[in-house]
Amino acid sequence: MRAEYLLQLLPYLENLKVLKLWKAGLGSEGMKIIARDLGIISTLEILSLEDNSIGADGSMYLASSLEKLHKLRDFWLHINDIGPIGASCISDVISSMPLLEKIGLDENSIENKGAIKIMNALKGLKNLKILGLGYNAISEEVALSLVRNLSGIKFEKIILSGNGISEDTLKLMKILLPNTVIIV
Repeated sequence: MRAEYLLQLLPYLENLKVLKLWKAGLGSEGMKIIARDLGIISTLEILSLEDNSIGADGSMYLASSLEKLHKLRDFWLHINDIGPIGASCISDVISSMPLLEKIGLDENSIENKGAIKIMNALKGLKNLKILGLGYNAISEEVALSLVRNLSGIKFEKIILSGNGISEDTLKLMKILLPNTVIIV
């Protein structure tokens, strides 16, 4: 398993700023292995774990490491099938990451429950510029509530494509966030 090899390297990467593990085939077990030492990379600013099928269990393991990554600015977790439970695990930690500027959780089946948890976690993150929640089975009502509740943040872009949001709802969102590019 590649994760075991990476685990052997992590202690030597303590000054690493960018870690991109796209399509690394981690799964939840690989995430469990990596999460043991991921938190020691206290200088990490960008973490990309896209398309690794870590699931809800992997999100739980990841969350235990995320809480130690205080310098993280960009966090990409697209296509990992974390679901609402995984979104809840992640949301419990991201609220205490004040430097976070970009978060991508697209294509994770987080549904309304997960989106609400993420929304509540992001409320105090004033540096946030990009939020990706596309293709997550989020209803129009919850998507509008998300935009309404996060309107105090100066977003550059919010991605909500693939959630079935109508043009009328998009117009309301643009009224709430007139300086934000909202992609539906």
